[in-house]
This record gives sequence, C-alpha cells and structure tokens, in this order.
Amino acid sequence: MKRICLFLFLSTLIPFSAQAHNILFYYNGSDPLGNSLLKCVTVLQNAGNSVMPIDVQGVNRDPTPDFWGAPYDQVWDARFTNVQPGGCGTGSVTSPDYFDARWQTNAITYLNHCGKLFLLGENHGFAHRDEGLYSFLQRVAAVKKGYSSCPPSVAGNSSTQNPAYFAVSPALGPVSFFGNYIGGIPLAFLNGTSYVHTAADWAGNDWVDRAVVAGWTGSQLGGWVNVPVCQRGKLFMVWDMSMWESWAHEQDYRAAKVTDDFFPAVAAWLWNSPCSCATPTVTQDPGATGSAETPLSRASPLYQQAPPGLAAAPSAAAAAPAATGVEAAYDQPETVIFNQLPANIDVSFADGPGHYQLKLLDEHGNIMRILYDANVTGQKDAWVEWDGKDKRGYDVPVGQYSVVFSKDGRVFKKIVLGWVESGKATP
Repeated sequence: MKRICLFLFLSTLIPFSAQAHNILFYYNGSDPLGNSLLKCVTVLQNAGNSVMPIDVQGVNRDPTPDFWGAPYDQVWDARFTNVQPGGCGTGSVTSPDYFDARWQTNAITYLNHCGKLFLLGENHGFAHRDEGLYSFLQRVAAVKKGYSSCPPSVAGNSSTQNPAYFAVSPALGPVSFFGNYIGGIPLAFLNGTSYVHTAADWAGNDWVDRAVVAGWTGSQLGGWVNVPVCQRGKLFMVWDMSMWESWAHEQDYRAAKVTDDFFPAVAAWLWNSPCSCATPTVTQDPGATGSAETPLSRASPLYQQAPPGLAAAPSAAAAAPAATGVEAAYDQPETVIFNQLPANIDVSFADGPGHYQLKLLDEHGNIMRILYDANVTGQKDAWVEWDGKDKRGYDVPVGQYSVVFSKDGRVFKKIVLGWVESGKATP
C-alpha cells in the first residue's frame, strides 16, 4: 500500500471582509398581503443590496436547515398572514407566520454569533404572528419583566386606528415612517432603543407611549443571548406591514417614498456595529449548490441546551457520530502546533484514483467539518485550507483538533493540530 503524505504549513491570517447588506428574506407568498412584502425586496435591491427571497408558501417553514451565514450578513423574517384569530392565546403554531420554537432557537443561536436579525411584528389582533414574538422578546431580555404577552394591555401591544406619518430618531438617518393600524412595545418595558414611538391613537385611548420601531444591540440583549457583549448580534423590529399594501404604495406617492427611504436605512443600521463582530461565515462544500428558493444547508444550531420551553436542538456530537472503526485505527499520529490561521494542508493522491476525504475532528472524535470530499482521477495533489471554522461557519475555540485523510473510506493518515493563541510560545 502506498502511503499518503500530508504536509501542513502556516500562512498569514487574511482579514475577514464581509459584503454588507446581503440579505436572506422570508415572506409568505400564499397570502395576498404577505406577498406584498416582496415590494420590500425590490426596495432593498434598488438601494444596492443583494436579497435572497424565501417564500414559505403558506406553511410554517422549518428554518433549521437554512444557513443564516455567508454570503448573507442579515436575516429578515417578514412572514405575514392576514388573519386575525381573536383574543389573547389564540395564536396557532401551524400558521405560516408563527415565530415558533424552531425560529426562536435559530434566532437565539444567530444573535449569539453576531447575527443581524430583522423581525416584522403587527398590531395586537394578529395573534398568529405576534404571540411567538412576545415570548422570544422575553427570552432574549429585549423587554423588561412585567411586559404583557396578553394584549391589548397598557403593559403590552395594542393597535392604532388610523394611518399616520411619524418622526424617526436622527440615529436612523434622515427618514420618516408611515404606518396604519400599527402595534408597539411600551417604552416603560423596552430594553432597547426606540426609533419611532407614539402615545396617540391607541385602542381605548390608553395614551401609553409605545415603540413602533425599535432596535437592540450589545448589552441591550440578554437572557439566552449570553455571549460576551461584542459577540452579540443586532435585532431590529417594525410592528407594522401596512406600508406594503398596494393602496399605500401605488396610490399614495408620499407613503411610498417614505417607505422606500426607510427600509434601506434599517439594513444600514443592522450592518453598522461598534464591535468588530462579524457575521458567521461558511465555505460551500465541493459540489454543493444553492437556488433562489433554497439557501445553503447547515447542521443543527450550535446549542447544547435549548431555552426553557423550546425543543432542544441536537448537539454537534449528536449530529456527527464519533469516529469508530477504520477512523479509530490509524497509526500513532504526529502533532503540529500552530498559532495563526488559515492552516494550509497539502494532500497527495499517491494511492491512485478514488474518492478522497479530509475530515476535521474535535478532541472527542466528532466530525467538525469535511475539508475535502471529491472523486480524484488524474490529479496528483491539492491544497486544502482550514479557516478555523466548523461546518456551520462558526469560529471554533483554540485547542486540539485533528485531520484525517482517507480514500474510499479507508484511513491513511492522521495529524493532530495543536492550535494555541497567537503570541504564545509553541513547544
């Protein structure tokens, strides 16, 4: 048997350069008003952004397989169904726009990894849409204790009765806001920043000052968003979709112009950050493809324990079984210590044609990522780069890893990688 030679050397770290305003956008095209959210896609694109629209097509799509990372640097959940089921507690988890446990788990994971998230809410009558949002806001400490998830309430969401134009905080730029039958979060219970608020025209004339448009960043998020402050993402919410209805956009030029200016400003706000936190990235596996309706898939969220009341997401170990059999039967591996990324691996296909794989394993033998996976015929060698990320596109901590090289399922070589912090001495 001919042996496979692997060589590893260290090159300088190439700074991450994200393409701003590349948006993954969910909407419900099966509902006439939900479909009107496509106008938002056009507005964002006309402002120079790249947008991938995802039509949930009248079902509550499971977002777990969807990759909320590069090339996307923002995720917008603008799903909407024009159904008002009734009073408090009438929201259905089967509604196409319900923000259920799967969406909440994805969102919490995303915000714990620098994600930039937009959520569309509505006035208190749309329980299908709002009830999942109420519980999510409480779980990420976006609202204070005492916030009511049973509206209308002076401590929770309500509804205005008329169309209106609203002043916008200068922090969002020189824009205005138009809405009709809007909802909002009482300022007294808001842990974030209000960019549009009003105390007028609410149901019952309760004169509660509510934030119709709000954003959260850094320490304004908490609860199950519990990573260091500069690793936390950004959250933005608008409690209205009426500006996208056809009458507002086609018959009222002023409303259309205000709306066209407002939402690109939201995308800019989501991107700008005082921290050097970057959106999770991923390298597409060889041979993987994406389409206009299906973003690149990923493994289950990087969550070892789900928030209370949510279904637990499988751990990385559950998603990728520990190496056994031939992968446990290599010769004593050599160890390479390094302190810079990316790590470049030179693989040689000296054993002839076949299906070759190069797997990255953690110290427990779990598959972290497949770095190379291809059928080889006449090629003699190839360079494979590891950028320090797992298969979900998330940065992994410094520590001990290994790379395993195989052909047609038969392991030839293993190298242990000792990744230490930059600047520290290596043995």
